[in-house]
Amino acid sequence: MKKIILIVLTSIFIGLSAQAQMSSLLYNSKHIPQVNAMNPAFFVNDKMYVAFPNLNLNFDFPLSFNDVFLVRTTDNGENITLLNTDGILEALERKNEIGLDLNIGIMGSGFKTKHGFLTIGTQLKNNFQLGLPKDVLRFIADGNVDENGYGRTLTLIDQDLLSLNSYFEVAVGYGRTFGENLTIGVRAKALLGLLNITTTDTRIDLETDPNLNSLGVNMDYHVRMSLPVPTAAIFDSDNFELNLNSTADMMNLIPRNWGMAFDIGAKYQLNKNLSVAVSLLDLGAIHWQSNIVELKPENGGASFTFEGLSWDHLIVDGQYNGEFFSTMADSIITEFTQYQIDTNASGYWETIPWKINLSGTYDLNKILSASLMYRGEKNKFNYFQSVTAGININLWNWFEIMACNSIHNFNDFLNPGIGFSMSLLSAVQVYTLFDYVSDIYIVDGKSFRFFFGLNIVI
Repeated sequence: MKKIILIVLTSIFIGLSAQAQMSSLLYNSKHIPQVNAMNPAFFVNDKMYVAFPNLNLNFDFPLSFNDVFLVRTTDNGENITLLNTDGILEALERKNEIGLDLNIGIMGSGFKTKHGFLTIGTQLKNNFQLGLPKDVLRFIADGNVDENGYGRTLTLIDQDLLSLNSYFEVAVGYGRTFGENLTIGVRAKALLGLLNITTTDTRIDLETDPNLNSLGVNMDYHVRMSLPVPTAAIFDSDNFELNLNSTADMMNLIPRNWGMAFDIGAKYQLNKNLSVAVSLLDLGAIHWQSNIVELKPENGGASFTFEGLSWDHLIVDGQYNGEFFSTMADSIITEFTQYQIDTNASGYWETIPWKINLSGTYDLNKILSASLMYRGEKNKFNYFQSVTAGININLWNWFEIMACNSIHNFNDFLNPGIGFSMSLLSAVQVYTLFDYVSDIYIVDGKSFRFFFGLNIVI
């Protein structure tokens, strides 16, 4: 069990250093070539660019510090911190998933052609989601006895809890103008999976006898993993030997998790000032085949029934038996951690999170423009959506300032952002975008996105 815990903790750490989700500010940029990643029909006026490694970090958490804790002042003037169960449950009603993602652009370039623009790029993408089952917290707060004092059956967890993808992407895209108003872009992506951990069929049921005489717990889960190291190195480490005596041995260490994905986008210029655009991104999947492991409960499921305590075991010779509860806890833990490992499991397919962008942009003049964008993203657990209103100020054709505000899932209404791009000596471009900031106060903050990079442009 310790090995499984180590794998999960390592995966979460990778996820923490890692959404391929781009900044909302970028969609309205007039100078940053990476706007093409938001829509393959978008490209700037530069003849050529070379992109150096860039960092795109996204943090999204359903709970802020003030959702979890309350600070109260006692009659003596002392401040005490209390657990805010009502605030936690209210926040989890709107969203119950942690998202911690990173997109690292390794290298990229783009070239202007006679009718359009050609792009080539490589990236390392990581997307991580961890579900927070609100019914577990509701049980802790309210118990499982109904208003009449009778026990009831509760489903504490009935959802997938964990999804982690880490993969390399090599993409080639081309956008072309048709006539004077229409631009269409497409991009093909070859994917090489590095690490995948995903849960399916995760369920925990709590059953109480109507007379409150017993309490039963039933649990089921299914974990699938494709690991970057041979399974024997983790599950049979005592007998594992890594041989690198030949080229074939080293080639066997290269993952065989291949996949494909596609982007498609279009932009239409309605008139001199107004344009509309749409894009679908990351339509694809990875076939995970290397170092496959499956974990399931032994005997098809885990269960435990508690029917009260025996005084004969709790009190021995008139003395309290402290080992009784320890032994009982060990029995429960043992029951729920008995799993079967299949290190010869078959490969499986997993889709990557896909996105949709719809937008309209109005150019008031050569300096100022405004945009309105709808964005949706479907990951393994949920479909998230946002609406972003943004402005772009283009100064001297080498310096631009961008600002926006996003409404997330139609309930979080204030998520501002600001950024800039600057071209030095008409060749070196730096950009920094910081948006989707849920609150400027750390104790109320739940999310932010940060995008930073450097380009050489001609």
